[in-house]
Amino acid sequence: MIQHINMKQTILILMLLGGLMGTVGAQNIYVSSAADDDSGPGTSWESAKKTIAAGIAAAGAYGTVFVKAGQYLLTEEFTVPAGKIVLGGYE
Repeated sequence: MIQHINMKQTILILMLLGGLMGTVGAQNIYVSSAADDDSGPGTSWESAKKTIAAGIAAAGAYGTVFVKAGQYLLTEEFTVPAGKIVLGGYE
């Protein structure tokens, strides 16, 4: 049985797909000065990145970087690209 989709259904489907596509690349990344290095994926406090720059690089296009309270040695300059968010002071 072939079912025809009317214009309202087509618009709704396109809106839903557009909403899903808007979240592609959005990822939470965790950074902790207590981490051994940047080799972990950064997807939890247990696998956190060590440097803020690595956290920003690992976050998707619209990702959020959560930075644990601590002391960080800034060895390179970095910028936070539009669309990414960096939040800090987590215990």
